[in-house]
Amino acid sequence: MAERFGKGYDNADDAAAAALMALNFQPRVADQEYMGLIYQDPSDGKFYRTNFQTQGQRGASEWRGSLEGKAAGLVHNHPMHSERSAYKSTDFSPADVGTAQSMKVPSFIRSSDVNTERRYVPGETPTYASGRGVRGEQRAHGEEFLAQFPIEEMLQQIARTSPMMRAYLASKKTGTNPLSAALGK
Repeated sequence: MAERFGKGYDNADDAAAAALMALNFQPRVADQEYMGLIYQDPSDGKFYRTNFQTQGQRGASEWRGSLEGKAAGLVHNHPMHSERSAYKSTDFSPADVGTAQSMKVPSFIRSSDVNTERRYVPGETPTYASGRGVRGEQRAHGEEFLAQFPIEEMLQQIARTSPMMRAYLASKKTGTNPLSAALGK
């Protein structure tokens, strides 16, 4: 079964926003595509993300595993692309659109080029013909979306590499002075 990540959110958009933020902390995120899933756990009705997986490539990713709940979204990044790239990294590719349509779940992307997050919802978000490749391929611009900013998860991610942040978070739990905690006093 997929490992549960995150605190559990009330909706898929909030879980996706936390997952997209967590993508920033993946190794080589600027040049590799990572993918994860958002799912709803039947035991508490909350939304969580799975682990991220990569194939070590720019334009391809897939997630393999099993879920304890119902898939509620796809989450992945679009790494930085050269100026000669065939598509805008803020757009959903034909593969992105097709996967979301076949799974009947929203897809969320984080573009490393312009540091933005977007959402594509099958049957709601407009698509356009890609103009190359297999006839009938569709892309989507998607839309920006509002979600709860996952500040606590962001602080936890930063604390993994920052002793000062670890001390600050420890002081919040114990009520001590973060500077004293960092200096061992």
